[in-house]
Amino acid sequence: MIFNGGANPDGSTFPPNASIWRGNTYPWREQLSPYICPSDNPQPRISPTDGDPGANRLNAPLNYCFCVGDTSVGWHIAVRGLFAGWDEGDLSKPGAGRSMWQSFGSVADGTSNTIAVSEMVVPRTANAKGGVGITPLVTPDGTNSPAEIAPLYNRATRSYTQPNAAEMFVRGSQWYHGINYNMGFSTTLPPNSGSFNDGGDTRSTWGLMAASSNHTGGVNAALLDGSVQFISDTISTGSGVDQGLAMPLPNLTTSPARSPYGIWGGLGTISGGESVSL
Repeated sequence: MIFNGGANPDGSTFPPNASIWRGNTYPWREQLSPYICPSDNPQPRISPTDGDPGANRLNAPLNYCFCVGDTSVGWHIAVRGLFAGWDEGDLSKPGAGRSMWQSFGSVADGTSNTIAVSEMVVPRTANAKGGVGITPLVTPDGTNSPAEIAPLYNRATRSYTQPNAAEMFVRGSQWYHGINYNMGFSTTLPPNSGSFNDGGDTRSTWGLMAASSNHTGGVNAALLDGSVQFISDTISTGSGVDQGLAMPLPNLTTSPARSPYGIWGGLGTISGGESVSL
């Protein structure tokens, strides 16, 4: 095993400062069985060629994603879930512009009421289940609501509606890559809805990503107390005054204490004060 500070035998430099190999076997090409769900069983594949340093690289996938709470995945978001992503904050203040994650002590809602990990299908084709739709309705400041975005995916046919383009994306394709658009999900749109990112950039760092699986009727989710629960596609996403998917996404300026997205949203927040259970 060799550590060489970032230069791989093929001349590439990805992952940066983490180049480790045995001969021509790179760690990120290794299929790790604990990361794979037998109901999906994706195989390693070549990353898309789009200027990314990981392009044209064989990458091993994973079927598990991490909860960012009841908001969008990526930049300019309120810290709502255990894996919060990137906190832009006030860039004039110390500590702004940083990756965010939370400790168990910050989970005021309780470990039995908070989701940590769920499932995601790794897409085989651009318009397949697990793929990512491209739409300008997904914005970093959460201007739009999940209800405006949801119709862009037909859950019955498992396909994105036109003219909203969809692509294979990198979602779930790289088990080593911790960026949230690759392996984050939010508890807004119910399980097995479409996932979406910004229409101006096919690999934007923000999006509205859903949990997904090939299990009938829902997904498995691991709570912070170590239990695994089956989450139905029909789980409550809120109803009534100031509740439900018609409410705009929480963001840095509009961040309600309690999730407006019902049981599903409440399970995603770490300190919303919701008394939710499955």
